[in-house]
Amino acid sequence: MLLTFTQINLLKSFRLRLGYGSYNTQEFYGRVSGPLANTDWSYIFAITKESSDGFSKNELTQNNFDTKDFTSFNTKLRYNPSSPLDITLGYTKSLSDDGGSPFKINTKENPYLIDNEPTDDSVNMDIDMLSLVMRYKTNNYTFTSATSYSKQTVLKNDYVAILGGLNMDFDINIQEITQEFRLKQSFENSDLVVGAFYSDKLQFDYVENQTLLSIPLSSNNSLKNPDENIALFTQYKHYIGENYLVMAGIRYQETKRSFSREMNNFGAPSTQASSETVWSHALPTLSLSYYTEDDSHTYLTYSQGYRPGGYNYRSVDALVPYEPETTNSLELGHKRFINKHGSLNAALFYNYIENLRVNTFDDNLANTTLNAQEAYSYGAEIEVNYKKDALYLFMTAGIIQTKMTQMDTNPEYEGNKIIGVPNITANIGGRYTLFQNYYIQSDLKYMGERYYNIANSAKENDYTLFNLGFGYKKDGLEILLYTNNIFNEEYVDFMIYTPSNDYYHFGDPRVLGFTLSQGF
Repeated sequence: MLLTFTQINLLKSFRLRLGYGSYNTQEFYGRVSGPLANTDWSYIFAITKESSDGFSKNELTQNNFDTKDFTSFNTKLRYNPSSPLDITLGYTKSLSDDGGSPFKINTKENPYLIDNEPTDDSVNMDIDMLSLVMRYKTNNYTFTSATSYSKQTVLKNDYVAILGGLNMDFDINIQEITQEFRLKQSFENSDLVVGAFYSDKLQFDYVENQTLLSIPLSSNNSLKNPDENIALFTQYKHYIGENYLVMAGIRYQETKRSFSREMNNFGAPSTQASSETVWSHALPTLSLSYYTEDDSHTYLTYSQGYRPGGYNYRSVDALVPYEPETTNSLELGHKRFINKHGSLNAALFYNYIENLRVNTFDDNLANTTLNAQEAYSYGAEIEVNYKKDALYLFMTAGIIQTKMTQMDTNPEYEGNKIIGVPNITANIGGRYTLFQNYYIQSDLKYMGERYYNIANSAKENDYTLFNLGFGYKKDGLEILLYTNNIFNEEYVDFMIYTPSNDYYHFGDPRVLGFTLSQGF
């Protein structure tokens, strides 16, 4: 097909990436952008396609278990005339048709072989997102309006090899709209931001059917759980001379959640319940920054985070909502450039948490959220980047300690660590150009130990992954040959603990592949 001169002018940038790897892992990404015939208008269109046969096999059905098939379309249309007005309309469509999540039950032997499921699991997702961002910018102020609408449908079928066979079907439908207005006003030595936010979860319909195949008995859980959020916020920055910056802000947030459910639990009489709760909170922020002539930056920040409460809609217990979680954070950090070739970011932090969310599971894999009235975490983070001539090095690392100090419903767990938080994380790597346009790259990823139940009896040890790649890059063309998890480490990246069973999910084995990309 021949491109006309007009069509070529409409294509400002182009990017294409193809990839293939072990386990029939396939990747496609294409992106084009450019102006329309009217130069005030421009566009972006991108498509992503990823698929894999998965890493686990179902021994009973002889099918691959954790297959992946993901497709996403993204497009943006922008109107940006010479006036201060800037409007962007965006749309994203995502589709996935996946297999199940392979869990080994009470064993870590043969981690990629599922030998106790007579059927194949499936997860299908369909997501639409529409957004409209309007910005009006002058020398002294900027007004922004951001509107979004999203719709999500999830259909899931899951077989669990417990109690003689438990089959679970899920049908979830969610729709939500959001709107934010934000005004930023700049003065001689200060900036002021004021704004408002609103969201309405128009639909949250959740249907779950569980069937015990050995009896058989069924449990049917049908519920609606919409919510509304409204927030007002402001932030003020004041520059003191050339070296100091003071920032203060506050956000007031109100969340209203409604809940209605009809449930029949394995032959028990049907029960109906409904409730509505409103949570509100004011979230302050305060920061002091010091800048030096060598572009280094030291700061001390206090902030408060917030997660609204909710309902345990998969639990058969009475409708007692769990409480909102509040986090008071203090962070001392430093950022600087090193000899024009590198940068250093480092921070110390402390978090005091009230009503920490603690997730637990029963033997039917129903989730119940509890609250630990008091908990804390503290630690340090560091990020280093260095680039000179043909060498590029990077490192990110973090260390954290956690503890639940008060849990009124289960005081025997006081003093235990917070679930799912690794004590150490690190990613260290580099890239070296060998000659002309050829390079070698490698990185190491380390994940520390984690606990997966409030008793801290379910613990996973640390693991380390090594990745290696050889590449060629010239004039927009790049070819990369890679090996991920080069030593084929078998590691648990996630687990679920129940009173009777441990469910282990293993991370990806060694994958060899290549990517080819071209752009201009």
